[in-house]
Amino acid sequence: KDFPAMKEPMKSLGLLHIAIGSLPTGYRRLLRIVGFSGTVSEGLAELRTAQHPDALTQVDAAICQALLDGMWNNSRGGAVPLIDSLAVAWPESPLVAYARAHVLNGNRRARDVAQLLEPLVYNRREGEAQVTYASYYLAEAYFKLNRFADAERALRTFLAEQQGDILIASARYRLGLVLELQGQRGEAM
Repeated sequence: KDFPAMKEPMKSLGLLHIAIGSLPTGYRRLLRIVGFSGTVSEGLAELRTAQHPDALTQVDAAICQALLDGMWNNSRGGAVPLIDSLAVAWPESPLVAYARAHVLNGNRRARDVAQLLEPLVYNRREGEAQVTYASYYLAEAYFKLNRFADAERALRTFLAEQQGDILIASARYRLGLVLELQGQRGEAM
């Protein structure tokens, strides 16, 4: 705040204020005693400041704002147009595509989600990093579209690539459900 020309710190400050403003009142009072305060609206305003065209944080601040708006505000704050504009400006970015798929999924646009995630899952270029959980969310989109064979393929891809325990039980359950819906009860068991 002492250097208003510097927009980059506003992203971190905005996320901090959003986190503090999201806490229950008792915790906010305790933090105020030790010198920390902030509100969600103050944090969102700081994220918008961090999106200044000259700021290095322009894209990631916009992604943060779109994701937060999509999760907490049902995208009433403009998450979809914001993330769509990022997709136009950064069409090759897997991070923008993944964030856009997440926002669109929350807005019940499974067809768009599938179109965004298919290249991230099945058409990765040599040396390109895997976007974690993309195949799981692709399977979810296919399931919503009644494309069960495609959901099966995406779930099998997820289970083959995923390292660790996160979403494994859910993926196995969904795989069994998809197989059952395709009439493959024996394999589902």
